Amino acid sequence: MYEFTPFKKTDKLLFESFIQFPRELLNREEYKVLSPNAMLLYSILTDRLGLSFKQIESNKKIQFYDAKGNMYVIFKREEIQEKLHIGRSALDTAVLQLKECNLIKETKQGKNMPNIIYLGKTIGMIENEKIEEIRSVQNQHSGVQEINTHECIKSTV
Repeated sequence: MYEFTPFKKTDKLLFESFIQFPRELLNREEYKVLSPNAMLLYSILTDRLGLSFKQIESNKKIQFYDAKGNMYVIFKREEIQEKLHIGRSALDTAVLQLKECNLIKETKQGKNMPNIIYLGKTIGMIENEKIEEIRSVQNQHSGVQEINTHECIKSTV
């Protein structure tokens, strides 16, 4: 084990890599039921989902999406336990909490095969998508009104 070495004011805070953690999981009332293990599990699964998207970008033969275009990850329970340093019971609890918050769904592949794990979007992501959709529709309608107004002016002249 290394000796404790504190950061100095002249140091730069650099790490090799990070896992993204949605701050929303800490702040939203709907997610207050999530344990730290569940929140970290969601972050690790979204990190793995990023790899699934990279498979598409690099045109690899193995793709991680279903016939409907829904992205998923494959992650063995034992691997997750090892990554999170937790036991099976703690992992099962974290998975159940994420399912109850509609943040993951699982599909069984078959005996002795890992489940397919679909990640759900957070409430904030869904709300932002709806706002963008409304803005897009409003922009389309505002463009149509301008054209109609212009055409009316032309026809009266």
